[in-house]
Amino acid sequence: MKDHGFGSALTRVLTRWRAPLVPLVVSVALVFLIRMRNVSGLLLARGLQRQPRIRVRNALGARPVRILRGVLVEKFFAREPGRCFRRGTRANSWDCSEQ
Repeated sequence: MKDHGFGSALTRVLTRWRAPLVPLVVSVALVFLIRMRNVSGLLLARGLQRQPRIRVRNALGARPVRILRGVLVEKFFAREPGRCFRRGTRANSWDCSEQ
């Protein structure tokens, strides 16, 4: 008896479309890797800019938890509203949840 379930249909699709999809999947993976590399570079640059302030706070005796709290406060209360404002003026949308 022949199986006409999901497994056989998937096998037929994969055998038919595997060759054309391989270059597409590879190109998407390369674009994703390039994007990850760019984001990691930006995060590294931001961390290097923040390093002198962290050193000063550490030299003044701030605990690591306090320094981390300051970095998080800076991120969420200083950068995010600005990001929402820029997005709102560009796209005429004030919804910050959209990417």
